[in-house]
Amino acid sequence: MGLKAQSRLYLDKQLKVMNVQLETLAQTEKYRERVGLLTQIPGVGIYSAMTILIELQDVERFQIFYHGQRLLSLWLRELDFQYRSGCSGRSAARPAAEPEC
Repeated sequence: MGLKAQSRLYLDKQLKVMNVQLETLAQTEKYRERVGLLTQIPGVGIYSAMTILIELQDVERFQIFYHGQRLLSLWLRELDFQYRSGCSGRSAARPAAEPEC
């Protein structure tokens, strides 16, 4: 077996271990309820739900309002803008802020 095949097998094994760990974490008291809610959204599975929850850390910090909007919606818009900005050919959420290419 070549080095590439050995590396692939090793990485596949590590990925399976990490998936089991993530699924176990999703069932803990800290995440279970919110993962259940998020996975009710079409297209959101355990991995997406856990990514959202881990990235947000404490969702309660977004309960604050700023100029009539929850900070979470403002934070999500900023992420969308960062993803869409640049010279990639995608349309930007805020075209006026898009850099000249």
